[in-house]
Amino acid sequence: MATLKQFAALLMAVAALLTSVLALSATQKRAEAQKASAEAVTKAVVAAQQEEKLESTLDTNTCEAELLGIKALNTEVGSFDASISTAEPLQAIESKLNQAEEKDDEKEEDQKDGQTSQDSSASSSANKYADDYDYADFCGRLYIPVAGIDVALYNNTWQETCNRSDSAAIFPHRPEDGGSNIVADNELETLTSVSVGSTAYVITPSGQQINYVCVDAFDGHNDVTGYDALQKDDGTIVWGSAELIVYTCLGDSYNVRVACFNRA
Repeated sequence: MATLKQFAALLMAVAALLTSVLALSATQKRAEAQKASAEAVTKAVVAAQQEEKLESTLDTNTCEAELLGIKALNTEVGSFDASISTAEPLQAIESKLNQAEEKDDEKEEDQKDGQTSQDSSASSSANKYADDYDYADFCGRLYIPVAGIDVALYNNTWQETCNRSDSAAIFPHRPEDGGSNIVADNELETLTSVSVGSTAYVITPSGQQINYVCVDAFDGHNDVTGYDALQKDDGTIVWGSAELIVYTCLGDSYNVRVACFNRA
């Protein structure tokens, strides 16, 4: 019997505890609701005060609005002028578009012309070198960049070699053999632009590149009597003074332009 009473007392205690918890939870929710309501009222009051303050700073008689840099000052919109024509502006726009299209077409044509020119230049270069081996004694090509000289070399003393297009005679040695060599050609007019310090090089058939630098350049004479025929104005013999002596005629075979090079 005592046990039943204890159990009943325990149940009543648990029920009382649950009731207290529920009451506390309800109280907290009411407090939170009252707090949220108070915050909402506070925000509404602040918003109203700000709106009232903003309205007090506005002068409706002088209100000015700026939109995209255009000011509207209590301006009334007038009636539409039907006499205004849109044809000219549209024509101007169409003209601009046509001009742009024409420029694009011209640019495309220029690109095509440039490509054609490059292809033509490459083809011309290929054709220029195609016959190098068609003649006896081919021993390389001489390049003098400052003068734009690019000419085939043949190890002989034939006048035909000097007279032929894209052909120069080199003697007495081949470039790779060293020694003092003379290069003669009738078509090296730009040799006059070569001066001391200008560079040159020879590419041999085997692919070897021999580099040179100019050590002397002058107008001289050639009496076509031998290696010692090439002379300066004062009679100084040029042969043997440099490793590569290039010369070309200046109007006739006696007056010549000479450029002397040593290996770099």
